[in-house]
Amino acid sequence: MADPTQDQEEFTFDDLRFYVVDDHAFSRHLVQEALRGLGAREIDSASNGSEAITQLQSMSLTGRRAEHPADSGPIEPGELSRLHGGYDCIITDFNMKPLNGLHVLKWIRTGRAGVARSTPVIILTGHADDYLVSAALELDTHAFILKPVSHGELVSKVKRVLHTPINLQANEQYGTIDIPGHIEPSLRGIGQDLPSNVLAGATRISIDKISPGCILATNLRGSSGAVIVEEGTRLTNSLLEKLTDLRTMEGIANALWVIQR
Repeated sequence: MADPTQDQEEFTFDDLRFYVVDDHAFSRHLVQEALRGLGAREIDSASNGSEAITQLQSMSLTGRRAEHPADSGPIEPGELSRLHGGYDCIITDFNMKPLNGLHVLKWIRTGRAGVARSTPVIILTGHADDYLVSAALELDTHAFILKPVSHGELVSKVKRVLHTPINLQANEQYGTIDIPGHIEPSLRGIGQDLPSNVLAGATRISIDKISPGCILATNLRGSSGAVIVEEGTRLTNSLLEKLTDLRTMEGIANALWVIQR
């Protein structure tokens, strides 16, 4: 799978604008300092999802937000903040009270926040609970980062998502997605059903070597047994990148059963 950052060696964070949401002050500070050290010009923050939603919504009420670009097609890094008064990337923890990071993501994707629906969103999490993963994938999060956050991974993921546009669904479709509340850390991670003997053409391949267009041979399940990604799903570049992110979390296999097409 090609690394979208390979041709961006000269890319810097100068003049980019970020928003960081985390209920742990120390974690929030670490992310902010890492971004500031890379040249980010402005880094706003919130201590939970409720505060974040209120602050983001207020942007459109205070006149800080101009008209957004069309929520489709690629945009250049820095354009959201430079031309349209939004944020170039939002980095949010998942497990917060009273509202979590996915509530923030849902408000953005449904157009109810004061930023563009296409704003890149990175989810921070200390565990790979299936409710988190399923809802985050449905809401088109751009990437996952496992806590504690490493400087190198943060830089790599931010560079990647700033150059990876998403194909947005309709506001109404995002609006139907249920958001889990606070979830206790799981003891198990993500796994895949074993293929049956009659499943023709199923091959187990390392996630790094799976080509876009392959079909997931069996259901991918989370810690409670709930299906995260359904059997028969065609694996796109974007989905493979997110599964690669999740591989670093406890329990997810390095390889998946797929049918090559």
